[in-house]
Amino acid sequence: MKKIVSNVLIVSTQLIIGALFLVMLFSDKNENDKVVVVENDNLNKMADAVSELFVEEEAEKPVIDETKQVDLITEEQRKAREEAKRVAEEKAKAEAEAKAKAEAEAKAEAKAKAEAEEKAKAEQNRVAYTSDARALQNYAHGLVINNYGWSEADFTSLVSLWNKESGWNPHAGNRSGAYGIPQALPGSKMAAYGDDYLDNGETQIKWGLNYIKTTYGSPSAAWAHFVRSGWY
Repeated sequence: MKKIVSNVLIVSTQLIIGALFLVMLFSDKNENDKVVVVENDNLNKMADAVSELFVEEEAEKPVIDETKQVDLITEEQRKAREEAKRVAEEKAKAEAEAKAKAEAEAKAEAKAKAEAEEKAKAEQNRVAYTSDARALQNYAHGLVINNYGWSEADFTSLVSLWNKESGWNPHAGNRSGAYGIPQALPGSKMAAYGDDYLDNGETQIKWGLNYIKTTYGSPSAAWAHFVRSGWY
């Protein structure tokens, strides 16, 4: 609006100047001086008004442009912050996922390692136990045949009996308190044949054979009772 008014004033000023020029040509000197003085005052006022309009308009333009520039910078900063936040969140998420994956893999690896070690240990124990069981059976065989004068059939019955009771494991036990290869109840009964009865299979065998002799007479008779009753 101010720009339109400015243009109108400029055109009006040009028309007045032209009119003054014509008056000066056709008027006498004195009249010319009066007209010129009057019109000059008017022209000065109009010129001042036009100047003020130009000054105001020029003063407003930078403010508007500067405001737009500030808004633009603010918007760019906002977008930059949002982008930086997005990148940081994606990075944190990727790092968390990588950490969780690494922990899961480490846990699975540790579990597999522990299972493998346990399996290897169980296999070693099985081999050692099998070897020990055979050695203990050989020891029992010598006592059955040579010390007690029983037969090979008695020894076979003894093997079957103690396979069922303990698997020839010196550390076998149950809830009732029976313990060892012959499953003495309580296990402390075997202490009569040695203080090492908790771990020494030979001590346990000596007690067991004596128990069979005094209770059943022979391993075959003890085995027959077990088959009928489930205990001996």
